[in-house]
Amino acid sequence: MSRFDWKWTIHANLFILRATGLWPEEGSYGRNLYTLRTLILTILFTLGHNFFQVCNIIFVVDSLETFTSDIYVTSASFLSLIKSYYLVKNLKTLKTLVMILKKRLLNPANRNEEILIENGLNSWKIVYQAYSCSTVVAFILLSGYPILDGSFREYRQPFPAWYPWDTKKSPVYEIMFVYQVVSQGYLATVIGNIDTLIALLNVFIGTQCDVLCDQLRNLRCTESSTGRRKLYECIQLHKEILTFTKKSNQFYDWIVFVQFFTSAINSGLTLFQLTVVSHASGQFYSSIVFESAVFMQIFMYCWFGNEVEIKSNNIPYNAFRADWVGASVHFKKDLLLLIMRSQKSLKVSALNLFYLNLNTLMKVRGFQQKKLLSGNMDKFEWKQTIRKNIFFLQMFGLWPKDETYKFDSYAALSAFLLTTFYFIGVFAQIINLFYIHHDLTILTRTVYLLVTEMLFGLKVYYVIKNTPLLKHLMNVLDADLFQPKSTRQVDLIRASLDTWTTVYKIFLGVCWGTDVFWAIYPLLDRSNLDRQLPYIAWYPYDAKQSPFYQLTYLHQVASYTYTIFSHINIDMLIAALNVYVGCQFDILGDNLRNLHEGDPNTNLINCVEHQKLILNFAEGSNNFFNWIILYQFFISGTMIGLTLFHLTIVTPLTSEFFTFMSYGFSIIMQIFMYCWYGNEVEVKSKNLSSAVFESNWTGLSLKVQKNLFFFILRAQKPVQMSAFKIFPLSLESFVKILRTAWSYFAVLQQVNSRN
Repeated sequence: MSRFDWKWTIHANLFILRATGLWPEEGSYGRNLYTLRTLILTILFTLGHNFFQVCNIIFVVDSLETFTSDIYVTSASFLSLIKSYYLVKNLKTLKTLVMILKKRLLNPANRNEEILIENGLNSWKIVYQAYSCSTVVAFILLSGYPILDGSFREYRQPFPAWYPWDTKKSPVYEIMFVYQVVSQGYLATVIGNIDTLIALLNVFIGTQCDVLCDQLRNLRCTESSTGRRKLYECIQLHKEILTFTKKSNQFYDWIVFVQFFTSAINSGLTLFQLTVVSHASGQFYSSIVFESAVFMQIFMYCWFGNEVEIKSNNIPYNAFRADWVGASVHFKKDLLLLIMRSQKSLKVSALNLFYLNLNTLMKVRGFQQKKLLSGNMDKFEWKQTIRKNIFFLQMFGLWPKDETYKFDSYAALSAFLLTTFYFIGVFAQIINLFYIHHDLTILTRTVYLLVTEMLFGLKVYYVIKNTPLLKHLMNVLDADLFQPKSTRQVDLIRASLDTWTTVYKIFLGVCWGTDVFWAIYPLLDRSNLDRQLPYIAWYPYDAKQSPFYQLTYLHQVASYTYTIFSHINIDMLIAALNVYVGCQFDILGDNLRNLHEGDPNTNLINCVEHQKLILNFAEGSNNFFNWIILYQFFISGTMIGLTLFHLTIVTPLTSEFFTFMSYGFSIIMQIFMYCWYGNEVEVKSKNLSSAVFESNWTGLSLKVQKNLFFFILRAQKPVQMSAFKIFPLSLESFVKILRTAWSYFAVLQQVNSRN
């Protein structure tokens, strides 16, 4: 089989490095024109451009926004100088690595091994092309944003730099503009090709591990001299892989170290920059693309470094797949030694400080986000999630600005809204019961709507009564112990808060649909021609005469809209309180798992205080909605049963049918929401004991371990939200309510069939 040409993959890569003056054909620089060209390019585009950018930093160090805007581009440019230096310094090592690849042992012995190598190299080519495209796009946007946002009219340069001459005059401005674009393009080209060359070295290591694994699992005739010879070649190949890995790591040790350090800072500064520039501006999109290119840099390093680790881990497993059972003792000893050595996976690193793998990538991203948080998010706003909820309650007169209601205009507004859109309607329906008690169908239709409205009245009463307690709970949310300490914790709670927001929107949509159906079904089935109102009620005047009919119709629609939307916002506020309790248990669990970060004893004391505050918050929340949940659960079962009964007696697929369906679905969503979020509190509080065991508790002092034991004893009793300890908010209670509703439905169906 002909010798495999390793360099076909990096032909374009080496060509660009040669064009930028970083890959001499002779293997080193000498006294020739190529060296002279390299010096000119380096001085003109690398040293010169970096010098003017660094000088500019000195003049803007007092302005944080300008400093962060300038430093991340300047540091990226300075990084190209460091990479070029270490590439030139270690050029002989790099040339040696290229020569090692020409050895017979490192070349594929058959077509199957060649396919394994080509698959690895093709994946690198895809990454190389994607990285090149992102770099080109980032370069074009960064270079062209003065043109995109029109700031070139103010003689603004693409990149911040200081020059000892006036650059705001033609033709100096145009000359320096072109100089900056060419310089930055040169630096971006150098950085991109050095990065991809380093990634390719790791790809070579990974493909050699693939070849070694293929040879090991295909070891046959192990009792013969041929089998022992092939095993010897596998051992030699393993040694060559180790040598190649060591030399590769020596080549890019400092490059990767500086890259990761700079990338973490640059990404953090870029994220900060995105928060201060105008959205949809040229600089905004330039910063996004720059951040994407930086992320691709470290991702490429970590991905291919992680591939080396994974593929080297496969070596001992493939050795076991060899036909070693009938082999000689000498063969087994050699194979065992190879397995023992290969069990220590290959890990490429930066000065042995951190490894190139996906775990490191996550740590770098976490560091970037911490920089953003420390510079831009001092305090997590818990109430931001429920701001729409609070807005609706304020609009409906149920959320005073102070701790309680006072004799002011807002109290008068609340009284007016409740009297006009609630009490009048409820009173009219109660009086009407005396006139329709003989008709079961009409009676049940009126009763289940009336009971729902009376439930709303009870909820409003307890919201107003417990307003001071509710305001106190809102203030507790701002406590320092309730604040997330890291972006990891923010991500933990963000998922729960986003879910609540989604449920809130769905609930609003369902209730809005119910309201619309209820309001317009007299129009849809033309019962309005008989002057029928949306719901049956008694009035001290003839409601079928104009204009009383139209005015009463509008009043009923407005009353029902007020009732239903006030109703759901109270429900969602109660759900939000349970979500907050669950989120706090998430934060506490994360703090327990990471007790070793800092002083464990101090961290544990904070966890104990945090738990006490959570328990107080949960108790206060439970006290707020105790009676509300009790009435809700008791009435919901009856209402669902009545709704099911009505669905059996109305004409299918009519507007009235869909109205009842929408109404029944809303009630089921109400109790499900209560039970689901209450169940989440119980589940998350149960996880605290497990979180303690997930911590590094074996390395803690005896005192801390004893305190942890007492903490676990308390945590083993989960927090259970309930209605006076009678109805726990759990999925089991939800199922029981549905069963009760079905029983009510069966009774009504039986009574109606007899009549």
